[in-house]
Amino acid sequence: MLNLVEYTGRPTMVPHLTLEERMSYIERELEDIRDLLTDYDDVKWIYEALIEYTLAVTKMEVRPLAAPEREEVLVWLAQLRKLDPKRNGRWNDLELEHIRGRRPNFEQESTSV
Repeated sequence: MLNLVEYTGRPTMVPHLTLEERMSYIERELEDIRDLLTDYDDVKWIYEALIEYTLAVTKMEVRPLAAPEREEVLVWLAQLRKLDPKRNGRWNDLELEHIRGRRPNFEQESTSV
């Protein structure tokens, strides 16, 4: 994924793809991953991939999440919280940073441990 998103200034497997070609590839991947949900709605890696790819699209287009994307990510995060409750801190941090637009407060966590 990083070969498509963060490729400037480092070696990559796809050095000559234009931004449009990279976006097209990621959007096809998103479609394929969404299709997996019809049969495998209890696999957390699918939800993680959907979030990662959706965030990659916004990063490549240098924009915040659109309202429909934000709603989808919130639904996927809710599912991740059900499937993997031991990582609720991670899901909360993802929501804070990418949905709410705030940085997670790691200092508070380290002082309470």
